[in-house]
Amino acid sequence: MKKYYLLFVGIVALFVASCSNSEPIIDEGDDSMFTNYLFILNEGSMNNNDATLALYDLDEDVIYNDFFGLINGKGLGDTANDMIQYGSKVYISLTHSSVVHVVDSKSGKLLKQIDMKDNGVAKDPNKLAAHEGKVYVTSYDDTVTRIDTTSLERDGSIEVGRDPEGICVSGNKLYVANSGGLEYLTGNFDSTISVIDIASFTEIDKIEVGKNPYQVQADSKGNIIVSTRDIYDSEFQLTDQASLKRISSQTGEVKTIDGIIPNKFVVVDNIAYIVINDWSQTVVATYDSGNDKVIKENIIPTDFEMSTPYEISVDKKSGDIFLTETDYVTPGNVHCFNNNGEHKYSIEAVGINPTVVIRN
Repeated sequence: MKKYYLLFVGIVALFVASCSNSEPIIDEGDDSMFTNYLFILNEGSMNNNDATLALYDLDEDVIYNDFFGLINGKGLGDTANDMIQYGSKVYISLTHSSVVHVVDSKSGKLLKQIDMKDNGVAKDPNKLAAHEGKVYVTSYDDTVTRIDTTSLERDGSIEVGRDPEGICVSGNKLYVANSGGLEYLTGNFDSTISVIDIASFTEIDKIEVGKNPYQVQADSKGNIIVSTRDIYDSEFQLTDQASLKRISSQTGEVKTIDGIIPNKFVVVDNIAYIVINDWSQTVVATYDSGNDKVIKENIIPTDFEMSTPYEISVDKKSGDIFLTETDYVTPGNVHCFNNNGEHKYSIEAVGINPTVVIRN
């Protein structure tokens, strides 16, 4: 019955959205309608204003491709770069809209649109992390912004390195990957990880890890896992290959993990699930960062076929792995595997460039 009711709601929503861009679509009483679902963030294509937040109802096997639009009567924005859930709220960074959306995790309602501009100049927000009542946002204006999760207001900013990408929390510190990636035409990349003391919100160190650092995540033992990205010259020849590195929580030593050429990765406890740059097949390696050893070179069945893997997410409760797939033009797919790499299900055509998957 719920499926048919939602179909009716969707039809009404389309009508209402054509008449108004400001009125909410679903009343507050409907926020318990979904109890077992995925939020799927779709980046969209740059400058096309076509980012979406989809909802997949696991109980009903139904995908709502533009769930945010149905609920809020407006589009999500331009270039959705990251999404995290912290408490009862979901935070979404829209780089080229230069905003952070705060969304209720149960209803999908927009609670606050946080402007990410300084004196009218866009900060271009990027990646997100949360810790003790604050959300931290890297931005391409070379800063990290602090957002209070109670007031939903920006309450601090600090300069870091150039074009910061990934950010994570370990202990009482933030670690920020300074890529310098916007200067790819000149080859003038950054190569550092900024270390920020959370209490004072000041930069206390910079760690050299290699050119063009991208993702940075912490394991449960405080080790920091970092990826660097491929670098090409003006003739599109590879000059520096992507690498995976580990910063020891005990010694601070930066070590390159041999044999791993990462695309994207995610860390759960002490296990890093790493999408490998391999155009011949889909490869997800597992690496035990606590014991510094590769567990498996590939957990995905060799006969599983998909085009270009785009992002990877892991549900910490179930251990389910979500691999997203893209051709950069048409709506991409999401494939779910258990933590042994066995394929469970796929969701087709969820949106342009699907990125982060969160299970509720």
